[in-house]
Amino acid sequence: MSDNSLEISALLDVMERHKRISFNNLIDGIITVAAFTIITFVAPWVFRTYFPVETRSFEVLYKTLQIGLLFLLLYICISRLMFMSWDLYRIAKITSKTILFEGIKASDYRKNSSAVKMYDLLAQEDKLVRRLLCIIAAFMTLTYIQSTEYFSEVIYTSSLPALFKSSPSLIILPLYVVMLFSLSFVISSLIYVREQLSPLMEELSAYTKSILSAQLASSTCPECGARIPQKAVHCPFCGFKVSTLEEKQPKVRES
Repeated sequence: MSDNSLEISALLDVMERHKRISFNNLIDGIITVAAFTIITFVAPWVFRTYFPVETRSFEVLYKTLQIGLLFLLLYICISRLMFMSWDLYRIAKITSKTILFEGIKASDYRKNSSAVKMYDLLAQEDKLVRRLLCIIAAFMTLTYIQSTEYFSEVIYTSSLPALFKSSPSLIILPLYVVMLFSLSFVISSLIYVREQLSPLMEELSAYTKSILSAQLASSTCPECGARIPQKAVHCPFCGFKVSTLEEKQPKVRES
C-alpha cells in the first residue's frame, strides 16, 4: 500500500469515527428532549399533588416552578434541535465524502500525523458549532422570557429601581452584551479552525474525484465498438465479455 493510500485510509477512519460520534449525539439529543419534556409536565403535577398547601406563597412558588421549567424546556429544546440538525448535516456530509471509499479499509488514524490533526480539528469544529448554537438558543430564550407577562409582573412587583421597572429590558441587556462578545469569539475561532481544516478536506475531495474519474472512465468494446465503462465485465450493448479484451483483437465488421 502506498503512502498516499495509507494517509487516505487514516483520514477515512477519522471521518467514520466522527460520523459515529454525530450519530450518538443525535440519539442523545432525542432522549434529552423527550426526558426533559416529561419532567417539565410531571414535576408541577407532583408538586401540586403531594404538597397541597393552598396559600399565596405556595401559588407563587408553584407558578415560579412551572414557568422556570417551561423556560428551561424552551432552551433545551431549541439547543438540542439545533444540535440534532448539525449532527444530521455532519452525517450527510461525511457520508457524501466517504461513500466511494467502500473498497478501502480504514486504518487507525493515530498512526498518521495528518489524520490526528484532522481528528482534532473536526472535534474543535464540533465543539465550537455547539457553543455557537447554545448562544443562539440562549438569545432566543431570553427574548421569549422578556416578552412574557410573567416577566413584567415579577419586575413590577419587585423592589427594583424605577428605571428597571420602566425599561425591563435593561435587566437582560448585560446578558446580551456578554453573548455578543462570546458570539464574536466563537465565530472567529470557528473561522480559524475551518481554515486549518480546509487543506485536509480538499485532499480528501481530490482523492474522491480521482476515484470517481476512474469509475467513470470509459473504454471501447472490442466486439461492437461502443463506449463502455472501463471496469465493465460485459458490454451493455452486445453482451460481449470485456474481461477477454486483452486476449482478443477487435473484429472488423463486414460491409
